[in-house]
Amino acid sequence: MSTAYVNAAIYTGDPERPWVSSLVERDGVVVAVGDDDATADEVAVADEVVDVGGRMIMPGVHDAHTHLVSGLNRWEVSFAPDAGETEIVAALRAWDGPRPVDTQGNRWLVGGRYWPEALGENGPDRAFLDEAFPDEPVMLHDRSAHNVLVNARALELAGIDASTPDTKNGKVVRDADGRVTGELYEQARWPIFRVMGVHDDDVMGLAVRHARDLNHRYGVTSVQDASSTAQLLRVLRSLDESDELGLHVAAHLVWREESFGMAGLDELDRMIDHHDDYASRHVDTRFVKFWLDGSPIPPYWTHSCIHDDGTVDEEHLLIPQDEMNAAMVRFDAAGLTVKVHCGGEGAVRRALDAVEHARATNGPDGPRHELAHCCLVDAADFGRFAPLRVGAEMSPAVWHLAEHDVSHLYEFDTVVASGAEMTFGTDWSVADTPNLFPALQGAIQHGDHSIDLATGLAAMTINGARAVGHDDRRGTLVPGKAADLIVLDRNLFEVPIDEIGDAVVLRTVVGGRTVHDLM
Repeated sequence: MSTAYVNAAIYTGDPERPWVSSLVERDGVVVAVGDDDATADEVAVADEVVDVGGRMIMPGVHDAHTHLVSGLNRWEVSFAPDAGETEIVAALRAWDGPRPVDTQGNRWLVGGRYWPEALGENGPDRAFLDEAFPDEPVMLHDRSAHNVLVNARALELAGIDASTPDTKNGKVVRDADGRVTGELYEQARWPIFRVMGVHDDDVMGLAVRHARDLNHRYGVTSVQDASSTAQLLRVLRSLDESDELGLHVAAHLVWREESFGMAGLDELDRMIDHHDDYASRHVDTRFVKFWLDGSPIPPYWTHSCIHDDGTVDEEHLLIPQDEMNAAMVRFDAAGLTVKVHCGGEGAVRRALDAVEHARATNGPDGPRHELAHCCLVDAADFGRFAPLRVGAEMSPAVWHLAEHDVSHLYEFDTVVASGAEMTFGTDWSVADTPNLFPALQGAIQHGDHSIDLATGLAAMTINGARAVGHDDRRGTLVPGKAADLIVLDRNLFEVPIDEIGDAVVLRTVVGGRTVHDLM
């Protein structure tokens, strides 16, 4: 089966030939690009000819940081950012959808994401949940996805009480009288996730289908899933084997983080050692995810900074340096790409130190690694990325949104000038949708740290393909690569910058197959 796209403004992403007017794909692979005369013979024998009407075509979008389990948001209780206690209780009471069931048969109410600022001057407190739900366990995610608020019943099931100590890498929040408020930071959440249970595979299947469709709506054809659990991997494989997946997935298996991994540390290690068992045609499992610190989001500030005297804030690092060094050496030697969550510049420095150690131990030719978020990087560390072959993944894609108050972060231009390879990730559902076009506009309008449009498009196409080792197969529209492409309602290079973020994807094509169509 072959399709020709003609009368188009096709941005190929290929520096040698960035613009052509027609493209032909056969059996999911691009076979010809060029002007109308150059492709006439291929167009003449195509099974279908699509007149694009002069619209822009570009390579499919690569989201360098997403969480496909965010599709579960549709099957869990959700709140508006300004939701207070009354609104949260009302939403929880109205919920009649599926719930995770634990081994004791308790049906958990799960929701999010709450904004702490909306829950009173003294911060979130479980009292309103205890009053409304004295017998049912409740667990709410905060907006950072690094902390939770739970009620008394959930605390009881998890064995958390006033005598429970803080861990080095987590905090059980208490009020002035020592009473547990129900807020649990970082690894203090782990006992909750050990007992909570999960949705069944049928619900996860619905969630992944929803995530897939939403990604297609915004032109996303490939993703890096940043927290691939065993259940998610089962569902991805099932969908892939039935030819329903419609996405290229670089699945990052979780190391040393029970709440995101939804398993104990030994099981997470076992999964990584047997990563090939979870792979399928469109699911690549040669990736590992670390969480090195928390989040630079008020009121918690659980990220690791660099102090005024130049020393790293070790208190907020979640992994000891020697342990991280050993893990980086282990995974690098196994040919696995490591993505390290770095909320602060201290974590960035320590992650680069770990990669440097791995390069010195294993040699310089191991897999490319990358640091997630890169919203805060010390000036002394930008120049370390490229020599160490470490990518700078910029996420969550909220730098353009005033309510997140991060416009002073993300030095896009400095990353590019340093020679580091930059990618964009939504970190959905920290970002409300997996739509990178508003963030693309935001990166072009980022004050002194702005970049140009072509650089931004590379960050969400070919650089992403390179980040997962598939730039020989996708990321640009050239003969021999996958026919992963999108049709837009506007030419991004011709409209005012203020209109780039409103771009509508009219068609999404994955491997030659149309998976989203408004044309």
